[in-house]
Amino acid sequence: MQIFNQFNARKLEKELNVFDGMFRNPLFVQITILTVVIQMLMVEFGGKIVKSKALNTNQNLFCIILGALELVVGLVVKFLPLKWFQCVSLDEKPSTGEGGVMAALRPSALPKKME
Repeated sequence: MQIFNQFNARKLEKELNVFDGMFRNPLFVQITILTVVIQMLMVEFGGKIVKSKALNTNQNLFCIILGALELVVGLVVKFLPLKWFQCVSLDEKPSTGEGGVMAALRPSALPKKME
């Protein structure tokens, strides 16, 4: 899914062809190839280190098809109304509530030194 999501992320809004102009950006192509190779090596030879077992051909094809469905999902999401996603905030504002990380970082919340 990660690889196919990289393609979806290249084109925003109502642009349909996510592969358009892909080869004009050699860095994108190199990173995509490197990601595929590293993921294949991790699955096939990672073993106990990455907690995986080698896949047979049918399992690999199933994974590729499942990942390719991300292209369809990305296409559908592009045509959903933007107002449906207005509840999602991407602002990086610090928390103003009583809990959370910001409250824990206040000096009054830190433990006092033992005397």
